[in-house]
Amino acid sequence: MRAFLSDLWSHRGFRYTFIVGLSLAALVTCFYWALNWTGEKRWQRVKAKLEAEGETFDFYSLYPAPIPDEQNFCAIEPLNGIRTPEGMSPEAVAAQKKRDVILKQLDFFTYELSGAASFDFLSKAKEPDYSAILDKLKETKALPLKSDPVAWAEIQAALETQAPILKVLGGAAKQHRKADFLPRPSRADLPELLTSLPNPHFNPTLRLAGLLRFHALICFKSGDLEAAMNAALALLRLSQGAYNSNTLIANLIGNAIQKDFQELVWLMLKSRQYGDAALAFLQADILSVILRNVGT
Repeated sequence: MRAFLSDLWSHRGFRYTFIVGLSLAALVTCFYWALNWTGEKRWQRVKAKLEAEGETFDFYSLYPAPIPDEQNFCAIEPLNGIRTPEGMSPEAVAAQKKRDVILKQLDFFTYELSGAASFDFLSKAKEPDYSAILDKLKETKALPLKSDPVAWAEIQAALETQAPILKVLGGAAKQHRKADFLPRPSRADLPELLTSLPNPHFNPTLRLAGLLRFHALICFKSGDLEAAMNAALALLRLSQGAYNSNTLIANLIGNAIQKDFQELVWLMLKSRQYGDAALAFLQADILSVILRNVGT
């Protein structure tokens, strides 16, 4: 091998080619090093200027202040801790079990049922087609309904039996008027690229929001106005929790849940069945969300 390398190096063409290639590689390396060095210097100057104007480059400082557990809707069971990423730690295993329990309760809620409960309240001021909901319930046999014709109160009872989480969330929505999914990420936990931040809680949250909207419609139709209001408030809390995550995907999910909430508010106002106290409570919560979003 040594003789082969010696013979190879003795050829003038090879030596020239090797030296030229090495020189080009060194030149390119120096060029990129110079670009990185000058770019870093320029960035530091821009950063210092913006910080002097009051801007911040610390993402963690944009997070809202921690919410006491007694006020935090997302601190109740079964939502507490579902933000924990997947893993083998006891906390991660417990969080996955909670997410699995939520998703299992939503298995019956098919895309067809969700679609049947949709309505166009913005452009056409259109209410839900409740007959379409009944037809899909009969067709899919998603709930064990015995009466024929079926009563809306029976549907509500079957729905709450199939997904007991609905009553839990509805009952907590009035007492816990703020929301922030737990555990909150620490400064050390935040990755350099926020797009790589794990959000395992958003899939069950979105699906749960769809079921809460459906539950509110069923309760509204059955005449249980308080349960319908509580379901709407639970939707608002889930959107608050998403907004408090302060990432683009979280804001998009918060907006999607807010749309469902706005549909229900329109329906409740249109019915003129709610008293001043209930509407004042709802107005205060809506204003708190609007002021929070304006502030950020």
